[in-house]
Amino acid sequence: MEKEELIQKLQAAKSVDEIIAIAKENGVEVTKEKAQELLDKLTAKDGELTDDMLDAVSGGGIIDTVKEWFGSLFGK
Repeated sequence: MEKEELIQKLQAAKSVDEIIAIAKENGVEVTKEKAQELLDKLTAKDGELTDDMLDAVSGGGIIDTVKEWFGSLFGK
């Protein structure tokens, strides 16, 4: 799976179980706690962007988490 596709799938995830399944599909085991942490970064409350979501837009946040989990796709 291409890294852009992986990021899009993670961003579209609506539950912890979806995030865990995406990770597992890519050979990565993550805890429910880690999956919840990522989901929280991706989930806006009251229609506003969270600080983590703003970081993700500027190249941090989710990208850093994805690189940590799926390092081999990012040349690690």
